[in-house]
Amino acid sequence: MDYKRKRQQIATALAENPADALQLALELVVNEPNESVNYKNLAICYAYNDQVTKARATLDLGEKKTKAKRLFWDTTRAGILADCGLITELTTLIVEISTATDVSDNEKLGLVRTFLDRLDPTILKGANSYLRQHLDANSPLVAEFIYLQYTHEDWNAVNLFLDGFKGDKSLDYEGKKRLSVVCNQGNLTKRAKALLEDMINNPPNQTALQDDLLELTKVFAKSGDVEESVNCLDRVLSVNQKNIEALRAKAFYLYYSDRVDTEGIKSASLQFGDTLRETITKTFSYKEAANQPIKIGFLSASFSMHPVGWMTAGFFCEASNFASDAEVHIICTRWKEDFVAKTIKFSGNIFHDLSDFADDEIGNFVHELNLNILVDLEGLGLHSHADQIIRKPAPILIKWVGGLIGSMWLPEYDYLITDKYQTPPGSEVDFSEELITLPNSYVTYTPPPYKIQQHEPPHTAKGLITFGSFNNATKISNLCIELWASILNQVAHSVLVFKDKSFGDRGVQEIILDKFSNVGIDRTRIDFWLPTEHKEHLEHVKMVDIALDTIPYTGGLTTIESLYMGVPVVGLSGRLLCHRHSTSHLAITGHEELIATSVEEYVQIAVDLAKDSERIKKYRRELRQDLLNSPLLEHTKFTSDLLKKMVALAH
Repeated sequence: MDYKRKRQQIATALAENPADALQLALELVVNEPNESVNYKNLAICYAYNDQVTKARATLDLGEKKTKAKRLFWDTTRAGILADCGLITELTTLIVEISTATDVSDNEKLGLVRTFLDRLDPTILKGANSYLRQHLDANSPLVAEFIYLQYTHEDWNAVNLFLDGFKGDKSLDYEGKKRLSVVCNQGNLTKRAKALLEDMINNPPNQTALQDDLLELTKVFAKSGDVEESVNCLDRVLSVNQKNIEALRAKAFYLYYSDRVDTEGIKSASLQFGDTLRETITKTFSYKEAANQPIKIGFLSASFSMHPVGWMTAGFFCEASNFASDAEVHIICTRWKEDFVAKTIKFSGNIFHDLSDFADDEIGNFVHELNLNILVDLEGLGLHSHADQIIRKPAPILIKWVGGLIGSMWLPEYDYLITDKYQTPPGSEVDFSEELITLPNSYVTYTPPPYKIQQHEPPHTAKGLITFGSFNNATKISNLCIELWASILNQVAHSVLVFKDKSFGDRGVQEIILDKFSNVGIDRTRIDFWLPTEHKEHLEHVKMVDIALDTIPYTGGLTTIESLYMGVPVVGLSGRLLCHRHSTSHLAITGHEELIATSVEEYVQIAVDLAKDSERIKKYRRELRQDLLNSPLLEHTKFTSDLLKKMVALAH
């Protein structure tokens, strides 16, 4: 009898006729009772015929009668349990094998990885204490269970294992990759960085190298090391000059750099656009739109408690009052429910939730709306839809707030919305788009609905000046560190506090502290306030005497919210648009005295203000009202001005 051929027939018959396969498997066990593979095949056939109890018994019998190792049988058992959907039993088996003494760590690791996505999180949670008791704290298996708990979003279990695990260096490539993901998401940036650097030194292939360098790019950016991020991206592009994500990220991150390289930004953006076009097989065509009123779409993933939401909600609420001039479509690509999101959704315009749409579906949907104008509120940011926008789903494309860093340098974009403070005369050379320069601000601001009482500046009670920064850590350049250190050195009784969700990351905190230590600032003068809900966040803002704006990429919403809480913001006006957001907000509220035009003046303004208690108290009393009286709150006029300009473009 050709037993090998019989076994091949079983595999074929399983899919077509499981009963015939079972008969063949039984014959093989009778004829070859010492062959482990025959018992394996018979057990699988029983499982396919819904006879799981017999499948289990067959494996037990085979294990007694043959010389195959335990792992052979356990792997077969696990496969049958997984295929039969017996996830509780599968999870229990994997936990049992993981702590077995007669199976090697590598064999255990392979088994756990094979069935990782099939395990029951509830059973695992109940087994945590057992696993901690029976596993070596630094075993690669512990790292695997850390990743497993992360995939089930059980951060308590993750931290339970992670705090005691010190075996990062002993992990194989896959183990390091998984642990780096957990550390990056779990606010351990410094540890993620070390793991990624190890992986990059010994990648399994060029694709993995590119992916790991892109992850390291994000890790460096999280703590303000943008130059290192750009270096990582250049390494990716040296391997693959058409890596779309590397090109997008480089064009984006160059705006954060201390070294303002306008030609480099333009070149990176153009290369991104050229490469993106090569991936597009079809652009949109459209009829000459004769809509009356004209149709304008606004596309974003950030219509929520995000700077985009706070700065556009007032516009959308007013836009419905101009329905005879323009039909406004709000195209939301990522719905996140909060009161700003609901304010925008129910503003009286046409709202489209495309959260579940793929990129191509978004582009096709927008095109089918037959818009006259599409306004992009993402740009080159993380949620960019440039791959669809570049297909030109509307005749006129406009860039507005949201990833508003500067020119897109993509010829498909026709216009960019700005104001005279962000783009003073002469700025046109830094843009490929034609500028729509609004007479006052480029946005408006909607204050929060909750009342927050102001009180005297904290220095009046503490006896020391509290400087603060509320921007994300990516904006904290090396130049920021140098200038802030100079300010702290000149204001003896002062501290500097940071508050943003990025500082919930212990790794980011450590990196920032190291940077200040390197320029001679005692670590006790630097503090981090953990992320909070928005109302409590504003309560923290008022616990600062003076806000120090980031350089070169300035604050936007953070500057406005500081003014709302009566906290003066010291800013530096730069060349590029995103280097002048604060310039716009401070100037429009009547406080150009807080805007420096050189690094020396920036330091001097901060130092002089820190030594003038009465002036700080005056700001505390007056800044909120100055903001409320400014064009930033003139929603009706702003909306009228902007819509008139867009209607004129369409006509």
